Amino acid sequence: MGSPAAHLATVAVSLLLLIGGAVRLRRPGGAARTAAAVSSGLTALACLTGVGLVVYAVLDLNRLQEWLLDGSAALSLPLGLAVPLALVTAGFAVAAWVRGWWGPVRRVHYSLLPVAALAVVAVGAQYGLVWPFA
Repeated sequence: MGSPAAHLATVAVSLLLLIGGAVRLRRPGGAARTAAAVSSGLTALACLTGVGLVVYAVLDLNRLQEWLLDGSAALSLPLGLAVPLALVTAGFAVAAWVRGWWGPVRRVHYSLLPVAALAVVAVGAQYGLVWPFA
């Protein structure tokens, strides 16, 4: 539940973590680590796109009304895609711990990425913005 201010803070901190994770893993080394970096990057992109579209819709109320009345998936699809991407990223986080990829700080940071993505999705779900549940 919570207040809109708490939702905004949660989304802001989560997006910062996701962006940091995508930038930090730019040179992963090895096929599996590259896949892990791509997974975290796509997860961050899905969350950023979802939040960006919500901000755009709030700033352009005609677009918001059009999307809501037409039943467009523009607001809900990116966060809906973030769910399976976050789960894949969580799988890579487990693999990073088991296989000893990166140092401990980077592994902890990578492990927080799916949590951050799911926090963004949870806030979006409270506002009915997660497809196919919207």
